[in-house]
Amino acid sequence: MKTVIMPKLDLAMDSGTIVEWFKKEGENVQEGERVVSIMTQKVTYEINAPTSGVLYKILAPVNAEVPVGKPIAVIMEPGDNAADIERYIKEVTVEEVVPKIVTKEPTVEAREEAKKEILRIKISPIAKKLAEEHGIDITKIKGTGPEGRITKEDVLNAIKELEARKGKVTPLAGVRKIIAERMTLSHKTIPPVTYSMELDATQMIAVRNILKEKENIDLSYNTLLIMAVAKAIRDFPIFNATIEEENIRILDEINIGLAVATDYGLVVPIIHNADKRENIRELNATVKDLIERARQNKLTIDEVSNGTFIITNLGMFGVDMFTPIIFPGQVAILGVGRIVEKPVAVSGQVMIKPMLTLSLTADHRVIDGALAAKFLRKIKENLENIHLMI
Repeated sequence: MKTVIMPKLDLAMDSGTIVEWFKKEGENVQEGERVVSIMTQKVTYEINAPTSGVLYKILAPVNAEVPVGKPIAVIMEPGDNAADIERYIKEVTVEEVVPKIVTKEPTVEAREEAKKEILRIKISPIAKKLAEEHGIDITKIKGTGPEGRITKEDVLNAIKELEARKGKVTPLAGVRKIIAERMTLSHKTIPPVTYSMELDATQMIAVRNILKEKENIDLSYNTLLIMAVAKAIRDFPIFNATIEEENIRILDEINIGLAVATDYGLVVPIIHNADKRENIRELNATVKDLIERARQNKLTIDEVSNGTFIITNLGMFGVDMFTPIIFPGQVAILGVGRIVEKPVAVSGQVMIKPMLTLSLTADHRVIDGALAAKFLRKIKENLENIHLMI
């Protein structure tokens, strides 16, 4: 018997939410086969079976939020005794596994009060009948008749408004719902400020072309961004921090995450100790490999764990700038736009330059505007002189 547990994928992670079970109780599973999808702050990750056997018991349903390290399922291996497993399951408390979404039924008092409210509403019989036929909530209608009485015309107008709002409705559910909750949490708990800065991408393009021509290396701009950001964090370590209750913890390792959109959700592979990667070729190979395996859903837990700073690049989609949202547990995030040629004044002359816009969102509880500007300027300097760093 082996248990599937909620892994710890990030320094700040203390729980994860069950998104989907790929197997049902009683179905066979193979070691390494995906069994469940979980979500942390903004990232989905699929957990593989630790052994082969039968998925004996699911301990945490979809939408349950489970603390790190707690069992979420039990796999029965050949030779296991069901009675022993049942005893184990009883010992494993699941009281902390609380369904995240709880539908609260209105109390009897609330229902009675609602009925009274409806009875107090003045409405003509024909208007009431019309509202009932079309499912119109008369408590939402403001009557235009004598003493606020709801008329037939009022209901007809409400029907017209309802018809105008009709369209294709997609439930906010699954991964989308969890992302919505986490991003709302970020905005409720983190006071963000976004700072933007343009830079000349001439050297970035030149380095990329040189490596292509001389060594046939397909250098990713993301590689250059990771290198430049990691070096900048060395000079501004406060951007590599997390808030722990009343304390700010500056982290030792600089682990840069790169947000990658996939068919099954957002994934953030992590380049650990990014500031120590001096070899651009090795770093580029690592970045491209992580991105490719992220799209194939083949990353290991270590490869998505313990990120300390995130880069999100929308330049390939034609975006110039945007306001990225900070991952809870971190203090800043860098958004990257597209490289676009535009006229720029240089020493009194107008020149056409490839320009790139960076957008840094920082937690204002930890980082003031001037400090954010200095950090962003350092990244800009690194990228404009990237040829000196490789």
